[in-house]
Amino acid sequence: MAELLDALADCLDRVQSGERLENCLRDYPEHAGRLRDLLKTADLVFRAQQDADAETADEQSQVRGRLEQALQKRRLHQQTQRRVWVRRLGLLAAACVVLVSVSLVFLAMLGPSVGSIFSSVVNSYRPGADSLSSGTPRRAVAAGFLGSPAAPTPVGPVTTSVARMTPAPPMDGLSGVTALPVGPTAGFLEPQAAPTQMALMPLSAGEINDNARWDDYLLYRRNFLAQYAGAVHDVDVSGRQIIMVIGEDGLPVLGARVQVYAGQTLIGDSRTYATGQTLFFPSARPEAQNAQSFRVVVSKGEIARQFTLDPQRGPVWTVTLSQAERAAARLDVLFLLDSTGSMGDEIAQLQNNILNISSQIADRLRNADVRYGLVTYRDRGDAYVTQTTDFTPEVSLFQANLNTVRADGGGDTPESLNEALHEAVHNVSWRGDDTVKLIFLVADAPPHLDYPNDYDYAQEMVAAAQRGIKIHPIASSGLTSDGEFIFRQIAQYTMGHFIFLTYEQGVPGTPGESRPDLQVGEAADPQTGRQGDYTVERLADLVLRLIMDEMAALNRKAEIAAGAVSPALRPAEPPPTPTPVLPPAQESGLQLPDLGVLWRSELSLPVALAVVGLGVYLGYAVRRPAPKRKRKNDEIIED
Repeated sequence: MAELLDALADCLDRVQSGERLENCLRDYPEHAGRLRDLLKTADLVFRAQQDADAETADEQSQVRGRLEQALQKRRLHQQTQRRVWVRRLGLLAAACVVLVSVSLVFLAMLGPSVGSIFSSVVNSYRPGADSLSSGTPRRAVAAGFLGSPAAPTPVGPVTTSVARMTPAPPMDGLSGVTALPVGPTAGFLEPQAAPTQMALMPLSAGEINDNARWDDYLLYRRNFLAQYAGAVHDVDVSGRQIIMVIGEDGLPVLGARVQVYAGQTLIGDSRTYATGQTLFFPSARPEAQNAQSFRVVVSKGEIARQFTLDPQRGPVWTVTLSQAERAAARLDVLFLLDSTGSMGDEIAQLQNNILNISSQIADRLRNADVRYGLVTYRDRGDAYVTQTTDFTPEVSLFQANLNTVRADGGGDTPESLNEALHEAVHNVSWRGDDTVKLIFLVADAPPHLDYPNDYDYAQEMVAAAQRGIKIHPIASSGLTSDGEFIFRQIAQYTMGHFIFLTYEQGVPGTPGESRPDLQVGEAADPQTGRQGDYTVERLADLVLRLIMDEMAALNRKAEIAAGAVSPALRPAEPPPTPTPVLPPAQESGLQLPDLGVLWRSELSLPVALAVVGLGVYLGYAVRRPAPKRKRKNDEIIED
């Protein structure tokens, strides 16, 4: 609040002196949108009062003076409050240090027995402690208490890619806001116009699940390709087959490997998502053009089954895969963010929404093993092409990295999305099969399809399906028609949802229900009863709901589409030479040190006493009475 008021006062002074508004807004990028709205309000107020007589103008000048005095008093009060809180926090920190120091002294005086007992009790209550041998690395105690089998993963450094990388061989068959004119005599804010809460306005968004509205998607796809043939890669998904893998308990199996053969040729390889489903597209591969049926091998761990898939009897196929045990699911969430200059009008709002999402995930999934990753990208010739922050379980570290993102560069409309997708799919530490893997791609432009030695988004979405990664694209303002098609391609192929920001009457920056530049239809209207093509909700709530739906699907009975029940599948002998799916390697963890050994050190007591002395010293050093506020002639005076 104080920073925004200071920025407002500075911009008012600079605009009065004849400086352009945009120069001031560049100095305060984190408050640019709010400052523009406040100054716009000021200008409207001024324009409405230009026809007033001289007496009204004199009253306006007096109001302005009172407002400036109120702002000055507000600043002085806030400065005083900050100093008071700094002193209070110093006293609190000193008290904590003294308390910890006294505890350390107490434990040190008791000797090694207390530490040894504490360590043995903690280790005995960790899951699986009895079955671990003495040479097996132990997991962290925190993970054991939370009931999660995963060990903490070290966070790698942020890496930036500028040089071109050699792309993978191609797969067969895949081919601004206008500145407000404020002059030197611009109007000023009325006292009632001063906001009481400075917060970024939440973004609203809609979603479309093209796999659920399959006939509508095929019609959209056919119409687009008839008009823009050659502008995108045409991956023929018209013969889509849905393969669902469930356990003997009827629950979906996450991370099962599904391999599809045409004769002896492997033409499909993917992993099931949290719903137990994966997709196979026989029309997308030239090797499948003349095949009447396909051999499907489903495996997880050492268990494998096979069946014959006949597209004429499809399109939904269900296979039961017995499992000895079901591992606790983990969650990896990666945000793939376009940080070019065209995202500047919404980057702060998107950051705020992503921060909200990550905080709510951490709050709702307290006992789950969740990690967060971030990949930002721009374009060739910019300061960087891709910048990667690998997965971390620390939501605060992820949020700190997110807050460093700034919009810059770009230039032309398309960006280096191909390379960014490759980075997100291949060059971060995704975990094994028992992991829900999600990418939220936030962008406002399609990928460059004319770059030499580049990757291919069509190949990257196939690679994502092979790894069991679901991609949810989020379309920001200004997305072109080919960008919408590509985003929907990626979402449909990986069983994700196409998400798009919505605005008031289609104007970016104003949350509403409209998106006329996209082929998404009309929003539902609960007041009139119109069902519409999509519903609108806050972006943070929508994304959080999709994540929670993934986690909830693991414990929900698998559902089969009505009228599309597959033929009965009976157990079959495994293929002669099945491709084994090895179980994930056992993760190493941290071993809890023996506190008894720790406290046997002869230096423990002197060190503890030294810490106590430091705490007492800090307590007296920062202890000063808070300044008393007095009122004299309506001004705040400090002692």
